[in-house]
Amino acid sequence: MPHGSVCLDTNAAIDILNGRPSVVRLVENSLHVLLPVTVVGELRYGAYRSMKISENLAKIDSLELRCTVVPVNSDIADRYGQLRTVLHDRGVPLPENDIWIAACALCNHSPLISNDIHFNNIPALRIIRF
Repeated sequence: MPHGSVCLDTNAAIDILNGRPSVVRLVENSLHVLLPVTVVGELRYGAYRSMKISENLAKIDSLELRCTVVPVNSDIADRYGQLRTVLHDRGVPLPENDIWIAACALCNHSPLISNDIHFNNIPALRIIRF
């Protein structure tokens, strides 16, 4: 049975691009797939550093067409600021981009598909492991 929206972390997006069945099934069973613009940037960075730039960029373009690319807006920026403050106050460092990705998922009331353990430090973030 399909579930609502999900948000992709970079590791999940890479696994989708590589056709990993467990992640592909999660996305196929979702009604709405969100792709944070931060993830798009990380994917494109990886593509430009690869040996198959054109092929990888085409895969990313195709993924973007199948998802809703979520730009940073003032709500996401505010949530980012809140999360970064909480994490700083707790002494829990997280990669900057991952805080933006978490803020996107939270603002869109969507679970995040990710295997990164450090997302466990984000209050109220629902995570789908694969």
